Amino acid sequence: MLYQQITQNCFLPKIGAAGISEQALHKHQTELIPAIEWLESIKGTGQLPLLDLPFETADFGEIRAVADCIRAFGHCVVLGTGGSSLGGQLLVSAFKPPFATPKTTLHFVDNVDPETLHAMVTQLPLADTFFLIISKSGGTAETLMQTLLVLDALTTPEARAKQIAAITIPEANPLRRIAEKNGIPLLAHDPHVGGRFSALSLVGLIPAAVAGIDIAAIRNGAASVVRDLYENKEKSAAALGAALQYSVMATGKNINVMMPYSDRLRQLGSWYCQIWDESLGKQGKGTTAVAAVGSVDQHSQLQLYLEGPKDKLITFVFLGHQGKGPVIHDIQGEASLEYMQGKPAGELIAAQQDATAQTLIKKGVPVRMFQIDGVREETLGALMMHLMVETILVADLMGINAFDQPAVEEGKILAREYLQKRA
Repeated sequence: MLYQQITQNCFLPKIGAAGISEQALHKHQTELIPAIEWLESIKGTGQLPLLDLPFETADFGEIRAVADCIRAFGHCVVLGTGGSSLGGQLLVSAFKPPFATPKTTLHFVDNVDPETLHAMVTQLPLADTFFLIISKSGGTAETLMQTLLVLDALTTPEARAKQIAAITIPEANPLRRIAEKNGIPLLAHDPHVGGRFSALSLVGLIPAAVAGIDIAAIRNGAASVVRDLYENKEKSAAALGAALQYSVMATGKNINVMMPYSDRLRQLGSWYCQIWDESLGKQGKGTTAVAAVGSVDQHSQLQLYLEGPKDKLITFVFLGHQGKGPVIHDIQGEASLEYMQGKPAGELIAAQQDATAQTLIKKGVPVRMFQIDGVREETLGALMMHLMVETILVADLMGINAFDQPAVEEGKILAREYLQKRA
């Protein structure tokens, strides 16, 4: 595997009463066998294309062609919200070199804050800006509002056809009708790939390709997780993670913290929160995913994790920071900083991540760790697919549908009604 999942610090012998038993874990792993066998049985049928996507290559030509078109511009604005944006944001931010100025700067506008939208249409060099509009349903109010503002800003038919592309399902919907009316190229969003699970489709991979990311490697990494699931069933990494999550939930812990120790993975928590919360928060069930980043949130959230309610599972993503980064050569005569003298900068964050984990374990907090050597395309693709499959399997253990979002749809309907009343 491209990552190591360490679970031993969640068990009773290690952390005491807050831990889970190995018997409970193995029971839930066994309960997953029918679900995994069913998933394997529908492989390649199109019933759950999310698990087929990692093995797909036929769409690479279209993805790369669109990306090449976008790279002719100095700016690309990705318009969309939720799953239409978060996967692309994660992939692009993970592989953007710090402080670099790319040939094409990607901007993700995922809200309808009026100040942001005003700046978008007044501050960007519009003639040198491409707009990629993403809405699976084609009826998302926020994305449609953004689209109408862009159309107001790009006033000529030629500019609209050249500087905009839209991704939506191949069915009649407002976004599709607007695009067709204005000669805007349309790309097909698979109706059977949920928005929050779309990061490995063209939704996430077009922005990634614009940023120069190896999209084949991302899918190859994801494919390794699906192969592991089919070959090892309940003993696979994703099934182990799902059984662990469900076992921890059964002990009354209702907060699920995702904390990577990496600036490049800052967006992992936001992306994961949607996957987890929107998939599992139903019928009075579910736990709350929380995003954190090490070492930053040691100074904001860690006190709560250590001495607050014991209602959390902490999942760390640890990188091999040891020996990396610039070396501290001069401590300016400050004797209190002798521990930094001659050390690479990566030694401090490496020490912090290890010390934080051990302190939590001593306090009886269940801690799971993903250990990766670095942020590479294959590794991130594998980690993302693990977290998606894990969530789907937890939903099976909970007896709920991971793929719908009835309460969210109700909220969208009410928002439209309220907006009409304000007219």
